[in-house]
Amino acid sequence: MAEPFVLTAVPKLLPEGPFQGHLEYVEFKADNGKASHLWWLTNTGTYVEDFAKTMPKAEAYAIVAALRRGETVIV
Repeated sequence: MAEPFVLTAVPKLLPEGPFQGHLEYVEFKADNGKASHLWWLTNTGTYVEDFAKTMPKAEAYAIVAALRRGETVIV
């Protein structure tokens, strides 16, 4: 039986300028101890809608809020 993946989302916030602190993109890593996948997604304002395709919308809002605060999220 395949091991489940753990998904880690690391936010990258703009470091300076008029939009300092704005969520620019998120780096994702899925790992199950045997395989690892890395990718990133630029913030186009659709994270909640995208995440809500695989989880309840309330959870999607909570994850995006944490990312906007600069917090790493592990699911």
